[in-house]
Amino acid sequence: MFKSQIAKHSYHNLLGQAFPLLIGLVVIPKLIQQMGLERFGVLTLVWAVIGYFSFLDFGLSRVMTLKVSAMLGFKSSVEISETFWSILKLILLITSIGAMGLYIFGEWTSAHDFLRSKASESVYREGLLSLKIMALTLPAITLTAGLRGFLEAKEQFPRLSFLQIQMGTFNFLIPFGIAFLSPQLPWIVFGLALLRYLYMGLHLRLCFSVEPALKNYRSLPLSQSTHLMREGGWVSISNVIGPVMVYFDRFFVAAMIPTAQIPYYTTPAEIVSRLLILPSALSRTLFPAFAKQADVAHRIHLYRRGSLVLAVIMFGIVLFGIAVGRFALKQWLGEEFAENSYPALAILLVGIGFNSVAWIPFALIQGLGRSDLTAKVHLVELPLYITSLWFLISNWGLRGAALAWTLRCFFDYVILSIIAGRIIQGSGDQLHPKS
Repeated sequence: MFKSQIAKHSYHNLLGQAFPLLIGLVVIPKLIQQMGLERFGVLTLVWAVIGYFSFLDFGLSRVMTLKVSAMLGFKSSVEISETFWSILKLILLITSIGAMGLYIFGEWTSAHDFLRSKASESVYREGLLSLKIMALTLPAITLTAGLRGFLEAKEQFPRLSFLQIQMGTFNFLIPFGIAFLSPQLPWIVFGLALLRYLYMGLHLRLCFSVEPALKNYRSLPLSQSTHLMREGGWVSISNVIGPVMVYFDRFFVAAMIPTAQIPYYTTPAEIVSRLLILPSALSRTLFPAFAKQADVAHRIHLYRRGSLVLAVIMFGIVLFGIAVGRFALKQWLGEEFAENSYPALAILLVGIGFNSVAWIPFALIQGLGRSDLTAKVHLVELPLYITSLWFLISNWGLRGAALAWTLRCFFDYVILSIIAGRIIQGSGDQLHPKS
């Protein structure tokens, strides 16, 4: 199975995330030229916010995958439709409240404080309006995550890959095209917002194609669907805290480092984070497989094989990146940029290696219904990570930020691997928390 279906699905996941990066390699230098470093620095933060928003569904997209995976072959289309619409309704309710709060009170957020203290007056005004536009995009981003969770449970990876290629490509091409007409951020962010709503509509259409019964709206009353929130409670903690720790270094850098130096960190951080397409592609395929697989021996085989394959690939990339990173940055963005960015890039590459291999035990633990364990690990990590970010940036600047991120990734990998190694040996009954 690992060599055929798992490999095939992982390939489709990888293709959907890798192709847009080729577009980004060409577009980003031209974007910097068109927008200037200051505006581009804010745009990279917008991309980070979009990435983070996609996880602010309070674990419900993960619950969607778990519930639908368990229902396939055992429940009727009517029951699947009822679960589908109930989860989407909860996502829309929760994120709409969050979007309104961000839109109304955005001027009191840390993002506003950053823009006021670090950006020029013109970029400050542009950033403030862009923040409001992004707030209105939140429901589309989180609903898309829920729809994707359903499609992953149905193993529609080739179609999802095609959609992701389109969205990821236009995520770079839209800013590139608009910047030629006007480099102002609100127009660029508005274009990205429209793209997200279109992307949501295409996902919904695909869901209807895969499961026609979904066209008949069936949903549990809100009072009867709150159990879905309880089931996703621990998942939501990991899904909120996890992305915070992935992107938090950039916001600390934005707050503590002069604006003109921000791209020297956010650009290599963005490049390195894109390498997560590899563990993401494999873990997205393994997650429903872990959830469905009743044979403990086969589950162990999938886990160990997946971990080994991913470790060999990722640390090979890390060593290659460290060896050629300075030269590649120089050819891509110039001598000055390479001189300032490479130290952070080298450190971040080590961190991404550990972060990548941690995705497999993370997928296993949550796939076996023990999301409470991943959440508790993240709750312990968060205050330690915040403290280390503040201390290391204060003393070593951009290199300190990269070191804090890498140490957090190493700690995460070690703890999750220990937990996964213990629970995977148990029987099927022991692997799930008691109700």
